[in-house]
Amino acid sequence: MLLLGQHWPMALTFDDLYARARTLVAALGARIGDELVPLASEILRGYGAGVVELHSARSPFVSDVGERPEVSAVARLQMQRGLEATNLRHVHCTFSEDARRLLLLLDGTRSRKEIAAAFWPGVPERQALPQLDAQLGHLARLALLVR
Repeated sequence: MLLLGQHWPMALTFDDLYARARTLVAALGARIGDELVPLASEILRGYGAGVVELHSARSPFVSDVGERPEVSAVARLQMQRGLEATNLRHVHCTFSEDARRLLLLLDGTRSRKEIAAAFWPGVPERQALPQLDAQLGHLARLALLVR
């Protein structure tokens, strides 16, 4: 569950989760056995309890922000019309006017430096980029970025 929480909202394949869990357990100095079936059972119990989601495909969004960040086209279209948008997990979100302005800049055509300069005109890059990175990280956790 710790690993799933650390990677949320991204989905992990079962094989990747198993490998990461084994690495984590080994790093803690614990004995490693064949825990494939017990892990699968725990995942199914978590699913039954509504704590774990199962997916048949990769997440349609990214958690690592690229050099030319891009918000989903649907969210950008919705932002042109108001302060509400649906993320790529199909969750309805409401944003401030400032967030709306930023989301509209994230069309994949601008670099992070260009976005920072457009969003915070006159603010030195060394100050604007960390602020932008924090905002982009938040948008990634909201499952809005495709690139």
